Amino acid sequence: MDIFTQSKLSFYNKLSDLGGKDNISLVQHRDTGQIYVMKVLDTYDRHVYDILKSEQPPMIPRIYECIEDEGKLYLIEQYIFGITIEAYITKYGCFTTTQTKHIISMLCTILDNLHNYKEPIIHRDIKPSNVILCGDFEHDNEINNIYLIDFNTAREYSDGRNQDTTLMGTIGFAAPEQYGFGQSDVRTDIYELGALINYMLCGKMLSEEVYSGDKTLSEIIIKSTKMDPAQRYENVMEICNMLDSYKFNSPKNPVKSKIRSFFPPGFRTGSPIHILIGISYYAFAAWLSFTLEVNGADGPATGVVLWFNRLMVFLWFISCAVIWGNYRDIWSHMPFMNRRILRIICFVIYPVIMFFVLALITVIFEDVCR
Repeated sequence: MDIFTQSKLSFYNKLSDLGGKDNISLVQHRDTGQIYVMKVLDTYDRHVYDILKSEQPPMIPRIYECIEDEGKLYLIEQYIFGITIEAYITKYGCFTTTQTKHIISMLCTILDNLHNYKEPIIHRDIKPSNVILCGDFEHDNEINNIYLIDFNTAREYSDGRNQDTTLMGTIGFAAPEQYGFGQSDVRTDIYELGALINYMLCGKMLSEEVYSGDKTLSEIIIKSTKMDPAQRYENVMEICNMLDSYKFNSPKNPVKSKIRSFFPPGFRTGSPIHILIGISYYAFAAWLSFTLEVNGADGPATGVVLWFNRLMVFLWFISCAVIWGNYRDIWSHMPFMNRRILRIICFVIYPVIMFFVLALITVIFEDVCR
């Protein structure tokens, strides 16, 4: 290491290793006390990091120092306080479709920016451990922002090249062309994006299970991960345009989006069909509940007892709508709702549990009224 590199790096004191890797560490600037991430890379594309340092694209950690010395690249990067997709799934379970659409919409924005440089930057390693989520997950579970990290395997697209000179990627997420079947281009990142979506929704690789729940997301996964790049999406904005939540989560009108999230199931999307189904369901629930006649051991129930029974029946219908419609993302707070097969079973079990709970409350109320 030459004296210039030593001088530059001497301003940073190492605090600890990150992610169990000795080439990535948390450092602190001696004068300012600011915390950064330092990386020492053996394999890299220097030009990619020069572009990232000068352009400072949004939702990518800012690069403050980029020093090359004796075949190594020393980076000082912005430290992002958050949790990776991989760590999130380990702790909280798989993502809901709403969360997934929101995250993928933001990832598409990041990649669209990179892919549209004069010389497109291809990340080539989009995986759960390379996407950081920012938010207060212990309280509101709301994802405020995301960051795409680790451009170690990134490279610029070179028109006319037939094959990658260096084969890189992560098994389970890497596209076929990363194993020597062609040159990486923007569709390589699209393949990895499709594999990531699948993992976010079912916690498994494509070879283990292909997600088949939400129709839009399922279609995106299948088309994005075609073996032949020509059969995939041409660019990430095609994926963005397919996501119903893209406009919903757009920061253009956050107040309206926030208010709409409190609408009852059936009225949140604004779809006429959903609204019609919602109106029919709630009208039927109200009619059946409040015309119900209850017979007890002492004869037909009347007065307060009758109306309390009717109210409990109506509350049961509402609780079913809340569960089935994933109101306010309730699935992320309920056990066993992060797996599609278990979720179907829970659609039956949870309403049954609610029925017995409300029935018990009704029996207790009737005893008090006697």
